[in-house]
Amino acid sequence: MRTSEIQFRNNSNNFLELVSTQMKITHIEVIALQKKLSSQMQISRGGFAIRNHTLVRVHTDSGISGLGEGIGNALLVKAILKEQMCELAVGQDPFNIEALRQSLLDSQVYFER
Repeated sequence: MRTSEIQFRNNSNNFLELVSTQMKITHIEVIALQKKLSSQMQISRGGFAIRNHTLVRVHTDSGISGLGEGIGNALLVKAILKEQMCELAVGQDPFNIEALRQSLLDSQVYFER
């Protein structure tokens, strides 16, 4: 990462806080993974023989990417992320988690869940 793209500042609690000055999210990949288990796994609600996971890879205009995980039904989570949520994050600062969260809460997606 180029040093011109990040800076540190003291926040109100006197902790150093990483602040992005230029980096923006350019696109988000959503990846649904499925793994067949060697034996069925039992939980209180029943059993299952396949594990599903959803990963997101967030790409920035600085060439840096990061990984995250979605929870729940992998195919459903992937569809919701791709169709309704990823576009809300594009153009935003990946370090400003509060603003990203608020844009999702303010969106129609939150009220339709």
